[in-house]
Formats: sequence, structure tokens, C-alpha cells
Amino acid sequence: MFSSEKEIATQYSQIFNQPLEFSNISISTSIQYSENQFRNSISSVWWPSPNLFLSAGISPNKSNNDINLYYQSSIGYTPEWTFSEKLNSTISMGMHRYRFSDIGNYRWYHFAILESANLYEFEWNLNWIYLFDSNWKHHQFQCEVAKTIKDIYRIHFGINTQLVDKIVITPSLKISLVL
Repeated sequence: MFSSEKEIATQYSQIFNQPLEFSNISISTSIQYSENQFRNSISSVWWPSPNLFLSAGISPNKSNNDINLYYQSSIGYTPEWTFSEKLNSTISMGMHRYRFSDIGNYRWYHFAILESANLYEFEWNLNWIYLFDSNWKHHQFQCEVAKTIKDIYRIHFGINTQLVDKIVITPSLKISLVL
């Protein structure tokens, strides 16, 4: 079981992002394997303009008779400048909540730089994520490969790398649908 808010944040935090090129509104379901259990979540991304997105996700969980709920919301901005012509850069900020657990209710925040590139019919994403609250901070990296199928489905394979006392790698699978 978890011993601190930081440990919960590093295990549960997810950053949801879909490029505008895929759809201006999408919904996704994902599964992650962490702490010897599978975690399911559902998320959505909406692009109200070509350079601004809103995203949200929710993940109900049960672990050792402890029922809890993780959810997050964020806003992202894609500036006109990029690090490279081949990269699509986005900045994201958001809030995460972990609620209804026997060990407590927690809130933390994130700032992230999301980089994506289309190479060989796949979208490659590399994200740097800075998680924090007033008492702690944490860096993690997210790497993901996505492939669009029939213009309405997208399959994502990825890993989250958490840099705590040791390197922890969490595999994930996500399926997205255009709305």
C-alpha cells in the first residue's frame, strides 16, 4: 500500500493528450499495470480551438478492500513556435485528485511539456511531467506510440517512467475513438 501522497501521485498520475489532427473531440479507455494490479480509466480530450485543448480523466479503483477514485483535469496550449520543424510541442497544466480512500484524500498538480512527431505512419510522443504540491515535487517521463486505424480508432502503446528512489516503468495500453 502507499505510504505518502507523493507515492500515490507517481503511481496514479496520467496525462491525457490527443493531437488535433486525430480529432477535435475524442474519448479513450486505457489500462495500466502497476503495483501488481491493472488500473482502468476513461478520458476525453476536446480542442475548442486549433491551439487550446481541455482534457479530463477518471479511474475508479479497488485495492485490498480500499475503494478509491482518481480523476484529473487539464488545459493545454500549443504555441506557434516549436523546438523543431518535425515536432509538435504542447504545454499542459492540470489538477489531480485521489478521493474516498481509507488512507486519505489528496490533491496535486502537474506542468508538462508534450512533444509529438509523425514518423513512419506512427505518432511518437515523449512527455516530461512535473508533479507537485506545496510539500513535494516529482519528475516523470511518458513515452507512447500511437497508430490510427480507419480514421476513427487510435491504439496507443506506452510506458510511464517514474524516477523515485529507483526507476519504475509502468506499461499502458489505450484505445481512442473519434466523436
